[in-house]
Amino acid sequence: KQWYQRRVAITAGGNFLRELSSELSAEEPVFDIEDVLNFVAPYGILTNSSVANFKNALSGTAILETSSREHLQSSAKLAPTITVTLKEAVRGIIYNRKRLQDTFDYTGSLYLVSTLPVKTDISATLLTTLDLTDVVPGPQLDKFHDTSKENRLQLFLTPGYDVTEVFKYAFEQVKPPIFATYKVTNGNPGLAFTLDLQFFLEQKISFDFIEVALPFPNRGPINSLKFEPQNSDVVMNKKKNQIIWRRAKPPVTEKLSLTGNLTFDSRHSRLDGHPQLRDLNSYADISFKSSSTTMSKMRLDRESVTVFPGIKFRLNYEVKSTGQSIRVWNSVGEVFDQ
Repeated sequence: KQWYQRRVAITAGGNFLRELSSELSAEEPVFDIEDVLNFVAPYGILTNSSVANFKNALSGTAILETSSREHLQSSAKLAPTITVTLKEAVRGIIYNRKRLQDTFDYTGSLYLVSTLPVKTDISATLLTTLDLTDVVPGPQLDKFHDTSKENRLQLFLTPGYDVTEVFKYAFEQVKPPIFATYKVTNGNPGLAFTLDLQFFLEQKISFDFIEVALPFPNRGPINSLKFEPQNSDVVMNKKKNQIIWRRAKPPVTEKLSLTGNLTFDSRHSRLDGHPQLRDLNSYADISFKSSSTTMSKMRLDRESVTVFPGIKFRLNYEVKSTGQSIRVWNSVGEVFDQ
């Protein structure tokens, strides 16, 4: 990875020099290539490739003397960034049966990428309303004050240039952000199915997309598919013998439904899935992504982020919540482990 970063920095430096030489007049000073590379890729990390910014950094200087060189390097150091990313995921099983309790596992990780100088200390505070479990600090986390019962987590770390997993954790949630019911019956011919999705609005999550896979193995290739609503984004994967239903930015205030009927070419049926996935035994797998908020409601207190030694930096903060696999079993079929 470090080799790749150096290659990117050198390539960007060369492109920058070509662009710079085409824009400079004969009256403007000749620049030291070291100064240029320090500006484009300080500390070997590509952060700036703007000729305009480079010229602005040297505004008011007639020649590139030592003071100007220091000013240029100082300007480059004003551009480092800290990018904090909170990623959370849920996996679960919805049985659609009174005698079986649905199960969900929630996990999360905090990642940090820094272009600050080496051995720069960073401190930050996370705000949370849930008690975290199974907290595993990363190797570059110097101190970790778990005060989640006081709705605060304090972090102290000294990151390197690579992506740093600061810590990972688990948490409990009463309800997932999305729930589903699934019913597959004999369609005469083939199979008929109904899938309903509903959202828990109290979590205030907006979705980038939701995708549902409906596999039908061991029945032969899918011959025909009819579904409602007809304007739904539905595709048929014949290789995997499954249907994919996808909704981009679904309206969370409405219940989403998909109904349909399938027929199969049983003459060419073969075992291409779990042997018990026959007749009415079937499931649907839900996945989703949200960039609006975390499921745990944890968030970074942006004002708490400080560095030592104190230098100026840009802070980027992003969150990602994903449903990696929420399995919904047919309410009138059998349930079994896979």
